[in-house]
Amino acid sequence: VLADAPLHTAQALRYAVACMLLLACARFTGHSLRRPRGSEWLWLLSVTVSGLVLFNVALVYGSRHAEPAVLAVAVACVPVALATMGPLLEGHRPRSRLLAAAVVVSVGAVVVEGLGRADGIGLFWATVVFACEAGFTL
Repeated sequence: VLADAPLHTAQALRYAVACMLLLACARFTGHSLRRPRGSEWLWLLSVTVSGLVLFNVALVYGSRHAEPAVLAVAVACVPVALATMGPLLEGHRPRSRLLAAAVVVSVGAVVVEGLGRADGIGLFWATVVFACEAGFTL
């Protein structure tokens, strides 16, 4: 539905509504929000650009060149990246049981969704979707 909408306008409205809901929830529950400081701004900007903006741009542009299953499978492969990279980032070896479980989840998604069809541009955007989702979560 959003494929033909102005891309950045739709995303800006979506995140503005989410921000208002967050502020309303904080006020309703009595929690206070604090502003990021120093290097937290860099982390926040990185997460925002990769995990929110670029991820959604990749989904919209990718859907023009790939079936939804291709993009869904890209997201479904993220558990394997998390099971591998998470422990490595903490200085540990990935645990084989966790890695096997992640592979089962990803293969299950491929079985359910199928692989779909895509051209080279669609595969590029699917890779961007995967990288953004994995990076955002990590």
